[in-house]
Amino acid sequence: MTSRRYYPSLLMILFGIGLLTGCGGTPTPQAQGHASPQLVVAENTEPTTLNPIFGSTLADVNAESGIFNSLVSFTPQGGFQGSLAKNWSVSSNHKIWTFYLRKGVLWQDGKPFSAKDVVFTFRVDTNPATAATAVPPIIANQVESVTSSGPLTVTITLKHTLPSSLFLQAVSYVRIVPEHILGKIPPNKLSSDTAFARHPIGTGPLKLVKWVQGNYLEFKANSHYFLGPPHISSVVMDIIPSPTTAIAQLESGAVDLIDSSNPITPTQFTAAEKHPNIKGYTNSTLSWKNITLVEQGLFKDVYVRQALDYATPKNQLIHTILGGYGVPAYYSQPTHSWQGTTTGIHTYPYNLSKARKLLIHHGFSLVNGVMTKNGEPLNVTLYASATDPENSLIARVIQSDWQKIGVHVTIRLMDPNAMLAAGGPLYSKSGLNAFLLSWVQGPDPESDAYHWLSTNSVLINPAGGNYARYNNPTVDHLLTEGATTFSRKARAPLYHEVDRILSAQVPDIFLWWSDSLTLANNKLIGYDPNAYAFATFWNFQNWRWK
Repeated sequence: MTSRRYYPSLLMILFGIGLLTGCGGTPTPQAQGHASPQLVVAENTEPTTLNPIFGSTLADVNAESGIFNSLVSFTPQGGFQGSLAKNWSVSSNHKIWTFYLRKGVLWQDGKPFSAKDVVFTFRVDTNPATAATAVPPIIANQVESVTSSGPLTVTITLKHTLPSSLFLQAVSYVRIVPEHILGKIPPNKLSSDTAFARHPIGTGPLKLVKWVQGNYLEFKANSHYFLGPPHISSVVMDIIPSPTTAIAQLESGAVDLIDSSNPITPTQFTAAEKHPNIKGYTNSTLSWKNITLVEQGLFKDVYVRQALDYATPKNQLIHTILGGYGVPAYYSQPTHSWQGTTTGIHTYPYNLSKARKLLIHHGFSLVNGVMTKNGEPLNVTLYASATDPENSLIARVIQSDWQKIGVHVTIRLMDPNAMLAAGGPLYSKSGLNAFLLSWVQGPDPESDAYHWLSTNSVLINPAGGNYARYNNPTVDHLLTEGATTFSRKARAPLYHEVDRILSAQVPDIFLWWSDSLTLANNKLIGYDPNAYAFATFWNFQNWRWK
């Protein structure tokens, strides 16, 4: 996947969910019962580490989601509930957060969990000597202090006021680790400590009992889990790089679940879910595909950008590339999120005639088959990552339809690192350059909106995120207001206005929001993939066999 900007970890892309609350709720512990036999999960790649301070791949996060807990966890609706914290509160100045921990929680080695573990985790995560790769930027940059007042109360003081959802989304991704084990290791030695990385001890519903590298990981149910003992007694995470092989094993009964780590194609998914013993799961995601139009030359003309949007067959692309498993995108926020809106949004339905007339009405005419204005032809170079197989298909469809309105398109498939690197085509100051990109949206709009919309983030170096070089003082002001306003109710209209402006000015042509496709044994119940709780075992305590 080619994203707008790279982070050192998957978590940096997927930080968070947002539900504005003054205090948190807690899930109800499960009724006790007898555990059922083993479940086998097909994982596309092997974890690199099971130390959540450093785990950064999807496989790391999926495995860790069964072993560890955070203070708060997300709900399928994008809200928050208590996990290791039963509830929380925030001061009137919105800088001091107090978390009230559950009583009686045990580590998987039988030691009691307490505030010492939480304080240790946050301090080691923010210690530069640790060089943590999975710490959220909000935690790394905005936490002033973490203290405890007794064994069950933790206070986190922030340097600046932050929106509730933005802070809580960061907290939800901090997996709490045991002070009585890792506290014995100097912070600068933690990254090289293989003992804990291979034999982790957490508070979660699954305890690792065996890791045969290159082959599988085996877990057993934690009978002392604070939400109640799981219904399934053991889990094997089988490393199966080929989705075709994973599906064959699911059909044979050797595998019970193919999770989101597996790049299942729509064709494979549609065929597999016809099997009498398989259930297919589709769910909306926070992943979009877009075409960024670098605003130089004729691309500075909003009518050119609008015409290209009208000439882009989004529904056709969703049908042919995604097999129908997705919805058209018109701006940067999913409509199923709290910040999403459809009011006042320009949608640009596919209409080649309207696109052509829009160009002609604004001074373009055909010269040698190419729309031209003041002697400058619409000769566009469309760049895309060569490592994403769907990009070639998308680019050819775009090329064909844009050329029907008189826009000449040259396709350039490149190594994504070279494409986005300083000195690469993204930094060119000449030509009409468009970039086909993929992006995973953070559930809170501030997770990324500033980086690719703000004038302050115009691309001038590899850290820049405003690839289109979009410049709008009104949007800058709205983003600043959104990032410094506490209440979600007050923030939502600000982002709605940003999206209305975006959809009118088209700095990017948004193609789609894609669905996630997973497959499971139809006797498995309780499995609930969704856009927000994306890690495999997020609600494992609810899984059971029919």
